[in-house]
Amino acid sequence: MFEACHLDKSKGAAPLYHQLKQILKKEIEEGNFIKGSLFPCEKDLMNTFGVSRTTVRQALGDLSNLGYLRGERGIGTMVTFSKINERMQSVISFSEEMQRHGVIMSTSHCSIGSEAASKYIAQHLDVMEGERVFHLIRVRCADGVPLVYSDTYLPGCLDLPLNEATYNASLYAFLRKERDIVVASAQDTLEAMLADGQMAAFLKIPLYTAVFKRTRKGFDQDGRQVEFSVSCYPGEKYKYTIEL
Repeated sequence: MFEACHLDKSKGAAPLYHQLKQILKKEIEEGNFIKGSLFPCEKDLMNTFGVSRTTVRQALGDLSNLGYLRGERGIGTMVTFSKINERMQSVISFSEEMQRHGVIMSTSHCSIGSEAASKYIAQHLDVMEGERVFHLIRVRCADGVPLVYSDTYLPGCLDLPLNEATYNASLYAFLRKERDIVVASAQDTLEAMLADGQMAAFLKIPLYTAVFKRTRKGFDQDGRQVEFSVSCYPGEKYKYTIEL
């Protein structure tokens, strides 16, 4: 365990708790400690890395805040991190994807409004510039940890309610039930980018952290475009598998 992992204790080096956090985080991300398993106790980590209990606790506390670990009274520290793997086979909502993984989904932020389409939005949503569109911003969480920041535009003709609580659950499920619209196909563009201030704050990640960006144009059962969205996921917590 933790082979060839040494902390740099020289003058000017990063704080020991930060170095330790990065080592432990990497071990978890690489699958050396799987979700649901018991993590080494404080004493073992102190002995392995030659650091104080305070250093260990600060590192473990940071990892708990990031959703990697959770302390269980009478049991110890459990691993809670599991990199979500979305398989690109069909168009499904975030809520449906989380259900497939057995993950509890929640929404930590939701806002919706109506505005005039800019030239950029008009081009990507296939509407006229200045036409009324709905703008939905949400932060979706997996097991309480922010996993995706989504910025979505929908045509004004959908006549959507401006009640934020409506969109705390699946948008696609709402469209199916209330508007008889099925998002049957989509064009996804995948790329990497760095989180800006607002995105970093919503996802609770450091500024300029690498994120996985998915731009989607969604089309209904009749081939009409009903969605243009940009969704960003922390790169360390999410991956795509494409089956061709």
